[in-house]
Amino acid sequence: MNKIKVLHILEATLGGTRRHVSDILLNINLEKFDVSFCYSTKRADKNFNRDLELISARGIKCVRIEIDRDINFLNDIYSFFKLFSFIKKHNFDIVHVHSSKAGFLGRIAAKLVSQKIKTVYTPNSLAINVKKIYKYLEKLALFFCDKIIAVSESERLEIVNSLKTEKVITINSGVFVYNKKLCNSLLHEILSVSTDVKFVVSVGRLTRQKDPMTFFETLRYFNQKYKLDNIHFVWIGDGELRSQIEEFLNTYNISNGHIIGWRTDVEELLWDANIFVLTSIYESFGYVTCEAMSHFLPVIATDVVGTRDIIIDKESGFLVPVKKSEVIADYIYDLINDDELSKKMGENGNKRVYSNFNILKMIKELEVLYGRIFYNKIQN
Repeated sequence: MNKIKVLHILEATLGGTRRHVSDILLNINLEKFDVSFCYSTKRADKNFNRDLELISARGIKCVRIEIDRDINFLNDIYSFFKLFSFIKKHNFDIVHVHSSKAGFLGRIAAKLVSQKIKTVYTPNSLAINVKKIYKYLEKLALFFCDKIIAVSESERLEIVNSLKTEKVITINSGVFVYNKKLCNSLLHEILSVSTDVKFVVSVGRLTRQKDPMTFFETLRYFNQKYKLDNIHFVWIGDGELRSQIEEFLNTYNISNGHIIGWRTDVEELLWDANIFVLTSIYESFGYVTCEAMSHFLPVIATDVVGTRDIIIDKESGFLVPVKKSEVIADYIYDLINDDELSKKMGENGNKRVYSNFNILKMIKELEVLYGRIFYNKIQN
């Protein structure tokens, strides 16, 4: 029996979207699916080249087609025809597009090549959160789309309410889950601090979406109220707000706040953390939240789409309103001073991720979807 030919297209080769697509490509069953990958490098993060090497090593055909994030008519036309030509040449059964820009260009290109091609779209947070015009573009692209995958149930509801479509299904994103807690001193070594220091950690881009200022405002409030010398806040990642954050730390003479940039050893660093905090003002899923929970870390996170599906408030972590640094600081203090509570939340979080957000479960559900829409195509 012939394999189902699937093309994945991704412009946003950074952060959680890059991670999501890489996880699919590194774990999908290549005995059942003939997979190709079109990608852009204009926004690639430090981990993308590593992922690309591993993806290529599996025998997946990888083709670079540059795509701009923002609307740029001439560049978008050029990218569109490159995608159109590649899709037409290789006769794909399914074109699976990820994030807004690739999602728009890829769906239209695939359907103009052939209406028989099935198109699947994973937004990883709708662009309507960024600019209003994107809502109209998303509605236009619905005419060229067979299925939309939401990576969390609350994201599915947001898409249904925003776009008024019933084409949406939920396939929870997933991570690998550990069966025991490990320990190391990697963060202590990197920052050259004593072993009695405890770490409050966040991971992500230093951008408006992730709201790193609230993370470091939490630190300022925590220092003023609790005056504990052995608590350090660490942000793993980088972005356009870095200089603003560094200026903030200097202005308030904060020495226990750190930005260590992009790392390829985030999983190892999380073993040295004590608490994980996510201050995002919006998400679609929240890979790092799941990753932290899989590491047995208690999590304090904003009550936003995606994240609220992962955490059960006061059981596997704490959900807080957006931009409430004082509330986050108080919860951090509670966890720092209650080892039993911290341990219990970490264990509950690990069990929840294993049951609901396991990467093997995600891949199986995606493969079932591919098979369903492909065989429906054959029957029709």
